[in-house]
Amino acid sequence: MLIKDFWLSKVSNINCFNIKSPHLNKDKLNIKKNLLITCKTKEINKVKYVNKKNNLEFKFIGKNIIFKKNIDIKKIKLENDFNLSISKEKDKQKLINICVKNMKSSRFDLDKRIPKVVVKKIRFSWISSYFLNSKDKSIYSAKYKNKIVGLLCVLKKKRNIFIDLISISKNYSGKGFGSRIIDNLQIKFPKYKSIIVGTYNKNKKAILFYKKYGFKKIKTYNVFHYYEK
Repeated sequence: MLIKDFWLSKVSNINCFNIKSPHLNKDKLNIKKNLLITCKTKEINKVKYVNKKNNLEFKFIGKNIIFKKNIDIKKIKLENDFNLSISKEKDKQKLINICVKNMKSSRFDLDKRIPKVVVKKIRFSWISSYFLNSKDKSIYSAKYKNKIVGLLCVLKKKRNIFIDLISISKNYSGKGFGSRIIDNLQIKFPKYKSIIVGTYNKNKKAILFYKKYGFKKIKTYNVFHYYEK
C-alpha cells in the first residue's frame, strides 16, 4: 500500500510515496512519471526479489544504522571558546549553506538519479522547518570563538533526544567539534535519558565518530528507492 508523503512531495515537486516492501506491480501504479517511492525495511536486502515480471525495479540505496548513547554529564568539561546556542533567524541562510556544502550522505545524496537542485530544495525546507518555533524541534548553531562552524537539529520525544541533522563546516572538520557538539548537547538536556542518531553505512567517518564517542548500534534498516522522471 502506497502512503503519500505530502511534505516531501510539496518540497521536491515530485510525487513522493512510502511503501513497506520493495514490491509493487506496474499495473497497480496510477502515476507513471515524476515519481519517488521509498521503502525502509528491517529485512535483509531483497534486491534479488525485485526484478520479477511486471514489478517495479527498486534500487537499493543503503543501510541506515541507528546509534544510541545514554546521557552522562559527570565527566564533561566544556571549553569557553565553544558554545551551542539556539539559532537566530538572521543566521538561517548561513546554516543552510553549511548543510548544503557539507552533507553528502543522506538517501537523496546517495541516489545519484535525483537532481542536485531537488536535494538543495529539500535541505532548505528541512532546515527552515526548525525555525517555526515547535516545542519538540530545536536548531542550534555551533560557535567557535563566536563564529558559526556548524549546526545541530534535534527532536525531543519522551525522554530521548534524536539528532535529525548534524553538520560541520569543511574548514573545521576533523578538529574535535563533533565531540564538542555532543558534549554541549548532553549538558543542555541532563534530565533526558539518551541521544539517538542514524547514519548510512557509506558514511564511514560518521560511524567511526559515533563509536569512538561511545554510541552503540541498536538497529539497522535497508532503504530502497523507485524513481521515475
